[in-house]
Amino acid sequence: MKRFPRIATFALVAFAASAAARSEQGAGPRAWGHGMHRMDQCLAQLNLSDSVKADVDTALANGRATLKADREALQAAHSQMQTDLNNGADKVALGQDALNVDAAQKKMKADGKAMHDQVFALLSPEQQDTLRACAAPSGGRGAGAAPTTPSSQP
Repeated sequence: MKRFPRIATFALVAFAASAAARSEQGAGPRAWGHGMHRMDQCLAQLNLSDSVKADVDTALANGRATLKADREALQAAHSQMQTDLNNGADKVALGQDALNVDAAQKKMKADGKAMHDQVFALLSPEQQDTLRACAAPSGGRGAGAAPTTPSSQP
């Protein structure tokens, strides 16, 4: 019966150490900046009316403010977990730290999706397709990119 608590403790500490290591490797809050820059470049290529452009700019500004707060919360959660790991905190504290990091990551992801959805709602279907193709990992070029025109194959 004493085996289960040791396994649970080991698993919890391993999870916390893994999360801390991921944050130091750039999988944390710093990875979001590149995607935002790419979206700005792609939006600049669209032929948006002045009113739509103003609405998109407002949505992006509000979203960025929210994501900045999310990033700061995530960094604080990572920092607290690292401090607790370095100080040899007990498994309850480390478990709560892991839960806090996970919650901060989920909030940031949800807020990013909400901003994305808000911007896409302002665009026409053609503009949405163009933005998707441009913002694809391949930048709309090469394998894996969504076609920008319908296929002529039967």
